[in-house]
Amino acid sequence: SKRITFRHLHNTFGALCAVQSVSNIGILLIFLLWCAIGSRIFDEDTLIGEPGKRIGHIALLFQNAKMYAHLGVSINRLFAILFPFKYSGVSCPIM
Repeated sequence: SKRITFRHLHNTFGALCAVQSVSNIGILLIFLLWCAIGSRIFDEDTLIGEPGKRIGHIALLFQNAKMYAHLGVSINRLFAILFPFKYSGVSCPIM
């Protein structure tokens, strides 16, 4: 199998974009599976009971991750605009 890699995303900006994408997919799956399909499968007690609260907590986790990743991307882009020459030399040790 061939793996496609984007060398432009092997930095802090790419990691933040990946976190934001995974969070968006998580929220999308919760709304698709739990809210749209689950409301037709489960009864109201299950939806608003303990399982519903757990799914809600997971949705909030994804929402917070998305929000903080978006804030991180904004700060990252701010530094890239304010310090273009310093920013190009800075690399993330994780990537």
